[in-house]
Amino acid sequence: MSARSFVLTIRLHDSRFHGRSEWPPSPARAFQALVAGASGQLSVESTQAAFRWLEQLSAPTILAPESRVGTSLTQFVPNNDLDAKGGDPAKIGDIRVAKTTRPRLLEAGVPLGYIWRFDAEDGSEARARASGEHAERLSRLAVDLYQFGRGVDMAYANGAVLDQAATASLIAEYPGRVHEPGGAVGELGLLCPCSGSFDSLIARHEAQGKRFQQPETKGKTRSVFVQPPRSVFRKMGYDSTH
Repeated sequence: MSARSFVLTIRLHDSRFHGRSEWPPSPARAFQALVAGASGQLSVESTQAAFRWLEQLSAPTILAPESRVGTSLTQFVPNNDLDAKGGDPAKIGDIRVAKTTRPRLLEAGVPLGYIWRFDAEDGSEARARASGEHAERLSRLAVDLYQFGRGVDMAYANGAVLDQAATASLIAEYPGRVHEPGGAVGELGLLCPCSGSFDSLIARHEAQGKRFQQPETKGKTRSVFVQPPRSVFRKMGYDSTH
């Protein structure tokens, strides 16, 4: 079986990206957005299997449109350090800090793309068939993606399964930058899905609903903020080919 690709194409409604300073947006961010969009299907075994399959693949090629940095905006918001105040939500006003956001303005009409390749030549027919089913499942789930970056970054996506020739044409004709995995992490290191990423996102989501607890100490009850567990990703180096 020749190589195929699962291609996730993402378009931001306003051609603006308010995510962290990283550029291009990491594959981990794309993975998270895909999982969030599929929230209504996460109890389905085939959906779980598809995401666990995707996290095992090699780091994807990234297609990123040309962009420039926009005007910055500074806001004062609570710092994510309530532990320093004993986890007491009543003291949240004591940890407000300045937070500056600076959107990245993207070339209009040019989408972001993530290309995960699968099907090595030595793979079995049964494994190739299962991989194809997982990729098709993810392609159908892609249309439910609704946000990419921060809450203000509304987006929509499409998924496709392409053969080797179609993948090569997509990359050759792309009007933006193509980033291939394999560079030095120190130059352009991006977080990518890895074994355990999907389950860590589920665990983090479940813990979000239990962040505020009310333990009783010496007959008194107080609210305590508990940090949810971190998600699991690995950092990979990337090079820009053109």
